[in-house]
Amino acid sequence: MTISSLDALPLLPWQRPAGWQPPYAGLQNNLSRLLEVQRPPGSTWVTVFALSHLDTHNALMLANALTTLHYFGGAGGSYIVALADDEGLAHCMRLGLPCFNASREVAPENRGAHGGYGTEGYYLGCWVKVLVVRRVLQLLPPGVNVLLSDHDVVFLKRLAPSVDAFLSGTEWDVTGMVEDYGHKGMNTGVLFIRNSPNSRAMYDAWAAAATRRTGDQEIFYELYGVHWLACMGPTAADCKPDPAAGPGKVPTAQAARVARHNSPWEKNINCPPVDRHKYDDAYRHEGVIDNPAHCAVPGRLYAHLICLSDKQHGAEVLGLWFLDRVEPLGPRLNVSAMRAAGLPCAPPADVAELSLIK
Repeated sequence: MTISSLDALPLLPWQRPAGWQPPYAGLQNNLSRLLEVQRPPGSTWVTVFALSHLDTHNALMLANALTTLHYFGGAGGSYIVALADDEGLAHCMRLGLPCFNASREVAPENRGAHGGYGTEGYYLGCWVKVLVVRRVLQLLPPGVNVLLSDHDVVFLKRLAPSVDAFLSGTEWDVTGMVEDYGHKGMNTGVLFIRNSPNSRAMYDAWAAAATRRTGDQEIFYELYGVHWLACMGPTAADCKPDPAAGPGKVPTAQAARVARHNSPWEKNINCPPVDRHKYDDAYRHEGVIDNPAHCAVPGRLYAHLICLSDKQHGAEVLGLWFLDRVEPLGPRLNVSAMRAAGLPCAPPADVAELSLIK
């Protein structure tokens, strides 16, 4: 479901009256049934948010992401929120969300782990995403795919038709946003994953490599050339390791085929176009002036608020923060900010045109 007007927005879970019972009530310990309930008829994508903990700040970031998922991303009902600690799970359930208790899916050290960037707690928290998605892929039927999303994402256009168009006619298993690190650089915080034997095999290897010394993205790069191959074209033959990556790596028979898509910003700069120190120069970054009209940029499917130390303030400066104030049941929406951002995009601009980055 994608809205066509901001005049009569459907209620979000935290806006429902006290006593409201969603269809997923009581399913927090039954992932298989939760996935069934949260997959509307005909839906071929399930969005997964997976966090090790959920405090007030992160809950607000998640609420902003879910607001855009419901209203602009076209995936309103087809998502779950996995939490790997009791406190975070309770916070998720207070918001009325389709929550999953992921504490049994992860090792004890991953439960509730968090900390500043580069700390052991941060790294342990990162791995919850890999462990949860691995289990979700095992439980979903063939043909039902997974969008893994960090909670600091703003969805701007319809996800399923945009990604289906990008993947159509290809033999790719996974796509994610281009990042630095040369030929293999890709951000693993937002991944569109076809539920294929290759993807499941890659996730098995990735989960087996979980460590407290570094994050999932860094280990993902170490799997390159063996458990996944970079795609330079649409066929399996176009997906191969780069000889410059180093000798001695032999792809497995089920190496996943991974294609990188464009970032949402000019020149494929990864970080959002805002001064990260002063936060006073929106849509200008590294000497590049970007376009604030999201609907006018064909490839801008979502914005990932990486690189920002104050993510909420950065989103506000960019006009990508759509919450007003917190009320007893949860955050209130800022419809004026949605109108100012030009959202929702009118068809056909509500479907993004992703491009392959070689």
